[in-house]
Amino acid sequence: MTRHGVLFAAAAAAAAGCLSPGLGASDSVRFYQLSAQDPAPAPKEAAFGAPALAVSVPRARAGFETRLMAYSPRPGELLYYSVNEWVDSPARMLQAALVRYLEEKGAWGSVAAEPHPEAADYRLDVDDLLLVQEFFAKPSRVRMSLEMRLVKARSGRIVGTRRFEDVEDAPGNDPYSGVTAADRALDTILGQAARWLSDLSRRSISR
Repeated sequence: MTRHGVLFAAAAAAAAGCLSPGLGASDSVRFYQLSAQDPAPAPKEAAFGAPALAVSVPRARAGFETRLMAYSPRPGELLYYSVNEWVDSPARMLQAALVRYLEEKGAWGSVAAEPHPEAADYRLDVDDLLLVQEFFAKPSRVRMSLEMRLVKARSGRIVGTRRFEDVEDAPGNDPYSGVTAADRALDTILGQAARWLSDLSRRSISR
């Protein structure tokens, strides 16, 4: 298995820990990618005759639509790191991770990202995405939560709705530690979502 939660530097920066949340020893902005472990592919025959799925662009909770990395020093307070950012918004990175993960698991005939669903049978909507590193716990921890809704593409009928949340301890109190914890949270939620969606699809088809 390989993990792609890799640190991207916009410019060469001295290796040093953060002086405080959001402040580092260098003024160079550092970029991070949110990604999960490579999923073990399912047998190819599992997808034979299975319905097609389109994954819409997730909608984030207010304050989390940005590429800025969010952290919370205390409950109810939201701040952003000053020299650390995601390479893209967490919502768009989540969409890409969902498409790749669900495609590899083999429970669907095809999986595509909207706005090009190509005659999908089902649509997966994701709402209220939250991704934040919390410093009011020791060690710091990362919380990821979201709501998923599986919809019949043609009729708009809601097949099922479920909320997912995972909290992972970070190995340290710096942004990169938050990234590694966010990757683990993403792994957990992707696995839970894949099993839930597969079950929903089987039950829907059998009706």
